[in-house]
Amino acid sequence: MTEVYDDEYDDVEDKPQRSDAEWAELRRAKKAREKAERELADMKKQIAFSRAGIDTDDPKAQYFVKGYDGEVTPEAIRAEALKVGFLQQETDDPNPPEVQQTADVMQAALGAEPEGGNGVQVGAVDQAFAQGGVDGMMAYLREQGIPVNETQ
Repeated sequence: MTEVYDDEYDDVEDKPQRSDAEWAELRRAKKAREKAERELADMKKQIAFSRAGIDTDDPKAQYFVKGYDGEVTPEAIRAEALKVGFLQQETDDPNPPEVQQTADVMQAALGAEPEGGNGVQVGAVDQAFAQGGVDGMMAYLREQGIPVNETQ
């Protein structure tokens, strides 16, 4: 059997041949496009996390950001962050207890009796500071049952 080849159907020669440099340029362009697509996806993810209320610069939150594989929308991210404890549920109270206690201490330090009274007498904080310095003032606040941050 003899095989007959017809040049009319030989389309290999009709295709333009690319040089090694052209192939290298195509590979570089493909890598650049893939890198740009990854960067765009990362930026979209960063924006979604920021809109969800996650501080993406916080080292603890970065673990959550890297491990999150759900829907990349602020609502879905926020729901998951609330579920796992990275965010706390917002309350309708504009003055949560911690803020109110701090405000009470500040008012007492300025010589005013805070609303509702917490046992801190007007000017007593100033007097405790004058008598015992910072240690005296802190001791007085502890005696009154006011939370005091011990670390500085």
